[in-house]
Amino acid sequence: MQNNANTITRQITSITSILIEAGISVCQNFPSHKNGDVSFEGKDKISIALKNIPYINLYAELLNAKCYNMKLLDGALIQLMYRFHDDKIISHRLSFFPSPYLEDYQNALEAYENDELYGDVVRDNIMPFPIRFDFSNEQKIYKEIYHSKTHLTLGEFCHCRIPVSSPLLPIEFISFIIRHLYFEDRNAIINQKLYNMEKTPFQDNISGTEKAVSYFSV
Repeated sequence: MQNNANTITRQITSITSILIEAGISVCQNFPSHKNGDVSFEGKDKISIALKNIPYINLYAELLNAKCYNMKLLDGALIQLMYRFHDDKIISHRLSFFPSPYLEDYQNALEAYENDELYGDVVRDNIMPFPIRFDFSNEQKIYKEIYHSKTHLTLGEFCHCRIPVSSPLLPIEFISFIIRHLYFEDRNAIINQKLYNMEKTPFQDNISGTEKAVSYFSV
């Protein structure tokens, strides 16, 4: 199965349904694609996330504009955006924006404490920070190691671009988020459903030099 705008759109739709069924996604914009762009309603507000503003303001702008694929139970926002040309991937932007207002969820504290999936995210020593996986095949912005074709950015640090072995499927990104940022219990069931979905990984695009330093293997 070839990865193109249609297959990626179907994959995001299936993922969204899985997270709704699991009670994790509480508000969502189902994906759509036009002229090779896979996105969601409200994506025109994405420029907000590129501004040099405090994270708490950035999150509030994204939330108010409903600029996300899914809003999770703890307030985290997920964005999944891809661009294809002639059925070949051109770029992607896969983002996780945790809520800076976790204290707002104290009204549901008992529910969180009794739900192992979210038990860790309301601990007092948790510092929310965004996570983003970017891919671009534009040669003019590629710089070996320092601006890899696929890279991981943590906390919106402008020089944080950790090389990644290949572009990510929506399944791989969502599984990464659920597996590593939320407690066990239901996440094993969710990830099993994700990995049972039909999928074809993207090809590696990491250089040998980039493999010689710390990098993420998908």
